[in-house]
Amino acid sequence: GVYKARGDKQAAIHELEGLLESKPRYVSGWQNLGQLYTDAEEWPKDESALRRAVELDPQNAAAHFNLAFALNALGKMDEAAQHLETAAELEENAP
Repeated sequence: GVYKARGDKQAAIHELEGLLESKPRYVSGWQNLGQLYTDAEEWPKDESALRRAVELDPQNAAAHFNLAFALNALGKMDEAAQHLETAAELEENAP
């Protein structure tokens, strides 16, 4: 929230990591943490956070898409393609 708005991404990361320790099933928190890691180009941490979001909510197209982006940055092209395809299918079948 407020830290990201002020541009203090490290403080925002620290705040979200603390929140997720107490609320480990908070899907949006994992997605937001992944986005902060994307912004910081911390790809291994990004992958980990977004894998958690996908694990908690496998029907979440945005989480699959963002995970595909992180995997692509890490050179894991085949797996990135799988998550991108899943994201597209989920979006196509969304109500």
